[in-house]
Parts: sequence; C-alpha cells; structure tokens
Amino acid sequence: MSNQVNVIKLAIFGQTGSGKTSLSNILFGLNWQTDNAVSCTQEVHQHEGKLALFSNRTSNLTWQLLDTPGVGESEVADEEHFQSVYSAFHSTDVILWVVQADTRAFAEDQKAILKLTDDLQKLPNAHFVLALNQIDRIYPEDWDEDKNVPSHEQFSLIPEKINLVYERFHPYIPVCRQDILPCSVLKNYGLQNLVNILSNYQQQES
Repeated sequence: MSNQVNVIKLAIFGQTGSGKTSLSNILFGLNWQTDNAVSCTQEVHQHEGKLALFSNRTSNLTWQLLDTPGVGESEVADEEHFQSVYSAFHSTDVILWVVQADTRAFAEDQKAILKLTDDLQKLPNAHFVLALNQIDRIYPEDWDEDKNVPSHEQFSLIPEKINLVYERFHPYIPVCRQDILPCSVLKNYGLQNLVNILSNYQQQES
C-alpha cells in the first residue's frame, strides 16, 4: 500500500498464566492487574497508544492493543470468552501468541487455534508472532544475573526450543521461524527484539 499505516491493531493471545497481560503492561507502560495464582483477564482489554519500547520504525505509530482472556482456564471460561476472543482474532493486524518457554505442553494452544480458525478453514490475514516468555526459566534455570542474559547452557538450548515451538504451531498458524522470539518480562530481556519483529508488519504494509 502507498500510504503509511498510522494505527496498527495488535491482539495478544495465549494460555492462561503465559504472561500476556504482563507483556502488555511492559510493552505499553500500562498497569493492568496480574496475578500468579488466578486469571485476571476475564474480558478483552483495550488500549490505544504508543509503545513504551519502540524502534525507529514504530516511534510514530499508534497501536490499538487487545489483551484477550487466556485459553485453558476451564471449559466454562473458554466458552464464555470465545465470541470476544474470536472477534479479536479475526479483526487484527498483528497476532502475538504468548507461550511459556519452560513447557512442552501446547495442546490447549492448538485446540484454541483450531476453534478460532474453524478447523483451519478461516485464517485471518495477519502478521503472526510467537513470544517465548519466561525464557529465564528454561533448564537448568541458571540465568546469568550479572549480565541479565541466559546462561551458556540455556543459550545453547534456545534454538532447540524455538524449533519445537515452530513444529507445534506452524501446522496451525502461518508463523515463520524468525518470528518466534525468546523473551522474559520478569527479567526485561528480549523485549526490544520482540518490538522490532512486531514492527515488521508496518514494513510489509508500507
């Protein structure tokens, strides 16, 4: 398109407890409620504004953020939230799916995507990005606190983790391997790289 996109709609999805709202807070400088024990996001939260963390490509852009209820809380909750989550999934420019880096259990994500895409028959025309949150918790959980980076052993395992997530998600959504980003909201790690990947949507549309 010839005109620059001025407002980009970004919707965040993932299992309950994956860190979607915490990621929303740090990306946009918000203070939405989070809780490690119970799910706080019971409806689609919306915010419009600039990214608190931005690259030169995103500094002049306004983003419309949709933070959706987490999937897998319970069958009842998933059913109650479905229509609003479905609407967000099919009306956005960028889909950011958040997963916990220290798990191999992605069945709930896959089940949710199948339902959101009508068994893969209805995929939105969106830029897909996967955030591997809590990368500091991957084995052997020996984060380099001094440098605030993964330890040597953790770093060596990250490509394997990215490959695993790609294999689990690519049959369901058209995500590219380079759009799977390790990060940690708790450690404030990898977030600028995530913003750069999110901003690729603007590059593609310009």
